[in-house]
Amino acid sequence: MKKLLSLALAIVMALSMAACGGGTSASTGTTSVPAASGSEASEPKASGTITVYGWGSGSELEAHKQIVEDFNALDTGVKAKLEIVPSTEYSTKLKAMLAAGTAPDVIMTGVDDNHFYYLNNNFEDLNPYIERDSFDLEGIFTPGATDGYVYSDGARWGLPFVANTMVIAYNKEYFDKYGVEYPTGDWDWDEFLEVCKKLTNGEGESKEYGMTYHWATTALAHYSAGGQLFDISTSPAKMMANDPLVIEGVKMYTDLIKDGYYPDNAAVQSMPSETRFFSGKCGMIFFFPWDIANFSESLNGVFEWDIVSLPKDSTGTSTTLQWNTGYAMNADSKNKDAAWEFIKYACGSEAAAEVITNCGMPVVQTVAANWGEGVIPNTEISRQLFVDVMADSKQTILGGSFNEIGDLYSTAWNDIVYNGADVTERMEQLQEEAEPVLARLTTEK
Repeated sequence: MKKLLSLALAIVMALSMAACGGGTSASTGTTSVPAASGSEASEPKASGTITVYGWGSGSELEAHKQIVEDFNALDTGVKAKLEIVPSTEYSTKLKAMLAAGTAPDVIMTGVDDNHFYYLNNNFEDLNPYIERDSFDLEGIFTPGATDGYVYSDGARWGLPFVANTMVIAYNKEYFDKYGVEYPTGDWDWDEFLEVCKKLTNGEGESKEYGMTYHWATTALAHYSAGGQLFDISTSPAKMMANDPLVIEGVKMYTDLIKDGYYPDNAAVQSMPSETRFFSGKCGMIFFFPWDIANFSESLNGVFEWDIVSLPKDSTGTSTTLQWNTGYAMNADSKNKDAAWEFIKYACGSEAAAEVITNCGMPVVQTVAANWGEGVIPNTEISRQLFVDVMADSKQTILGGSFNEIGDLYSTAWNDIVYNGADVTERMEQLQEEAEPVLARLTTEK
């Protein structure tokens, strides 16, 4: 499967980009955003007009507009202007503006593309503002939501405003057909493998699978046994492709494909994964909050289904993936206090989080709790599981600044699945190939 991971990462980045996604320094005083939890009330300190730079379309764009409009209606002394550009042009334009010194004050961004900005000192450390205003991160945000927004030196480059976690959707009628019990939140990866085997039957185009292929598969595999392909939270960054836990996770998924319990390239080409699930040709598929509208409409009256957390590893942890989008402050902004006022409101207020529910999963605890109490339309399936799994979720950083690592991993994956490479030997080779690349990507500007 040529460049399977590269294709998957391109889709991941596209979906991530589509997700709702003259001041003073922060030395003294407090700022006031009436609806933002965790900040102390005071007279407005910041003033002026700032520019907020972002991407989005459809419901995401409408949410961004509404949040800016609501912010401008507050008595903060600050007004915000929203500048939206196509996601395909976003990074190129942003880098050019940063180089020219014309970048906006507040910058929408995601975790996977930010090491470049960190190395070039483009983003302001928000810790002084957080401490100054007693902005209670633990009290405001859902556990796990702010992971990935801190560099190895402790600097916090941004805060999230929307997140999407991954669970498994399963066809209850398909399980019934094969006499297999429904999965529960206590299952582990050994049970998952057995379920996949029991739910796989037939051959050729009529073959049915326990689990269908999903573009998130390769991103999840290296985490699934409790490992991690590489770690940029340490200094220096650490490549861990030859970690036994990484190898175990990759082997589990590549064996599923090689043994015929998971669709290979030919099967994926013959029938898209969602079509396979919707038509009852497989038992399970990875599922995200951004899928809710499509699944609730497509499966209405077709068959009964439900969702479950990912299986637990040997430590009892159910590790899943998380994609989120947040805001950073331009380190060269001429009005940093005003920029902070907007970030504090857009990321940490209940009012802004309520708007986000129109296009994604909110990250403010109180609003996320209310969102979780709701159900997926046309079903009785609670959304709470998406919130619950956030604490054990991992940020996906194989794209953006680390595309080269992703491409090397993709090549290794394909060699294992389609070219007969031994998993351990090929991951050792990946370790040797990727170590100098990671060192370069995390040190060179």
